[in-house]
Amino acid sequence: MQKLLPVLFLVLLFGSGSGAFAQSSSHGQIQKRFDRFAGFTKQLAVDSILAYTYPKLFQLVSPRIVRANLAQATTDEDMRIEMGLPRLDSISRSVFTYEAESFALVHYHAPMSITLLSKAYRDAAVYEQIGRQLAEEYGLENLTGDRGRFQYTIDAPKRLFAIRQHPKGKWYFLEYSPENLVFLDALVPKVVRRHFGLQ
Repeated sequence: MQKLLPVLFLVLLFGSGSGAFAQSSSHGQIQKRFDRFAGFTKQLAVDSILAYTYPKLFQLVSPRIVRANLAQATTDEDMRIEMGLPRLDSISRSVFTYEAESFALVHYHAPMSITLLSKAYRDAAVYEQIGRQLAEEYGLENLTGDRGRFQYTIDAPKRLFAIRQHPKGKWYFLEYSPENLVFLDALVPKVVRRHFGLQ
């Protein structure tokens, strides 16, 4: 099931501190940026998604690699992936500033459907295996299967960081993926994650 990796990647796109309550302008700016980001995600507009992604990520992973993973997920002959419009649930009340960067935590839902196309993937055993993998990744309660249409629908709650690199800068986004602690440690310091009650 190596071809599932890009799917999981999608729903993979990752001094002293002081905390302050978020100003309404920060919430408004984050929400506007998120709304645009969500639209690009639904369209799977890869270059636009990357333009809203926290730039420091690309010091660790080449944009070319990220683009290739996203492109592979959208052009797979065995399955069709369709993104729903991500729904914003909440933005953290506080914005936490650490070493000149500002962080907020965004809760949202990320709907997605996966339709199996090839005969091999529509085999009953393979269909069930894919379902188990998706349930393990996203939670059984967030997964709906339609055997007749060879389709799975996912509507999973997710979290991402909104990050601003300087006070007048734009807000960028980075998925919170605790299974990728190496990336998190390099991009979001532990003191910031702990402020938001995260690993």
